Amino acid sequence: MVLDLWRPRPLGERWTTVMSWRELKPIEHQGRRYGGKETEFAKIETLPRHTAAQLEMATGGHAPVERWRALGWSVIDSHSVSACAADYRSYLEGSRGELSVAKNTYVATHCGWFSCRTACYLAAGRPAVVQDTGFSQLFSCGEGVIPFRD
Repeated sequence: MVLDLWRPRPLGERWTTVMSWRELKPIEHQGRRYGGKETEFAKIETLPRHTAAQLEMATGGHAPVERWRALGWSVIDSHSVSACAADYRSYLEGSRGELSVAKNTYVATHCGWFSCRTACYLAAGRPAVVQDTGFSQLFSCGEGVIPFRD
C-alpha cells in the first residue's frame, strides 16, 4: 500500500463497496457446505429498508441488480469505477466508508481473511464496516474497522 497515492477528502454521502458477483458452486467438506458472497449478502440485502444511510455497491458479473435496486440499494457497474487505479482510488476516496460482506467460506471457517479492498478504504481514510471472518481476534478493531457478525 502506497499511502502517498491516497488523498484525504471530505467524507462522501454513500457507504459503498466494489465487488464481482459470481454465485459459486458450494464446496462440501466433512459434511459442511460452504458458499460464496451470495450466502452472506442475503443476510443484509434488506438493510436499506432499515436505515437512512445511503448504500451503494459497484458490482459486475451476474448480480441480481434489479432485485437489489427494488430493496433500496444504489447499484452501479463496477467496471466504471475500477477501469484504472486512479478511478478506483477516486471512488473509494469519495465514499463515506465501506460496507461489505465476505464469502461464506471465510465467515464459516473463521479463518481471519481480510480484504485488500478494505485496506484501500482505510488508506483513503474511510472507515470499514465489514463482516468478521475472525480478523477481529487477530488485531484491534473499533476505530476504522468495525466488524459485524449479524
